Amino acid sequence: MVIDLHVALQSIESYFTEDTNDTITLGQMVGSQLFKHIFDLSLGYFDFPDILLIEGCQDYIGMSEPSPSNNHYYYGDLLTKTPKESLFNKEYFENPFEFKILNKGNPINEYKYSMNIQFINRFKLVIVCDAHLIPPEFISELKRRVSSKLIMLADPFTVYGKAIIDIPTVVHSSCECDPLTAMARDIYGVETDYIKKMSSKMLDVMHISAPQTTQKFQGHYYVTNDKPYYDLMVDKFKKMGLRKGYSVIVTDKNYITCDLDPLSKDEINKEYITMGPYSLMEIVIGGSGRRMPTLTSNPSCSCRMNHFKKTFRAPIDLEGVLDNPFDRDDRFKNVLPGNLLTIEQAAHHRFDKLIFIQSEYHKLSKQEMYTLMSVTEHLTILEG
Repeated sequence: MVIDLHVALQSIESYFTEDTNDTITLGQMVGSQLFKHIFDLSLGYFDFPDILLIEGCQDYIGMSEPSPSNNHYYYGDLLTKTPKESLFNKEYFENPFEFKILNKGNPINEYKYSMNIQFINRFKLVIVCDAHLIPPEFISELKRRVSSKLIMLADPFTVYGKAIIDIPTVVHSSCECDPLTAMARDIYGVETDYIKKMSSKMLDVMHISAPQTTQKFQGHYYVTNDKPYYDLMVDKFKKMGLRKGYSVIVTDKNYITCDLDPLSKDEINKEYITMGPYSLMEIVIGGSGRRMPTLTSNPSCSCRMNHFKKTFRAPIDLEGVLDNPFDRDDRFKNVLPGNLLTIEQAAHHRFDKLIFIQSEYHKLSKQEMYTLMSVTEHLTILEG
């Protein structure tokens, strides 16, 4: 349901003045900048330190300067975990030493995650951006337990938008948009009033074949909707192992907090980063400081998260390599090669440049094409 921008802002303004904490959920098409309008409006009613911003896209945390008010977070940074009731956990907690001996020293701990509601409720206003990228169970928990005023912003036009297609949505853009953003909007028949004439955002179509060797992917991000090609190349990446200069993407549902400065003894000002589902990382160096050998598992691999400057130690395993679950515990993250992604994986990130490999058997849907154009500044389409 499309609504005008002024109608959305009027409803938000009424929400700020009324004695209610019901959740407001609004949709925003790329280029509408609804978040900016709402945030500017909110500063007239709340002090900046009283506003909490929660991002569904981890890359935006890396792109922004650290907030002095400690109020801008990736949703994974606001999770707490508790052990699940399970056979493995019960055996481990009753006799951890014997459990480790019998099961090769690595207990399997299963956890359940929940939002840190106590911390979130310190703020008077909570704005959740890219809510469509956050698992539904965490969205439901926020709506159910947060006592502050809560605004959810999501994009119903992406590949993750099917479940929220009926929410009130702002599509009009009152500012200049890049050509690629205007093309994304045009997919749904939405006009763009102001388009930048000089812009780095571009769309190229090249009639060349898709790369067949892993070396071609280093330093680049490719996306494909060609399942056989994706499976073939992922298998080649797995045989190559974890290598410096390549990227990996997290595939399991666990969240791990990594210390950005393990040598620092300043516990108050320590910085951490969360490895969660779809986290995208570049392998910077091996554990010993030398060029990384061909490995499928590394407990001390140095990585850099997409759009983040600082490196951290990341214990990672290539998915499908360790078949025995007792060879792995909750400290390790399953990963797949990150230089070749599916459209669903790419939707969780923002790229400077993206190369799309088109399948000759699968035509892109509106949601898929819109997603590709909305997550990158430069899109190249390969049609072999």
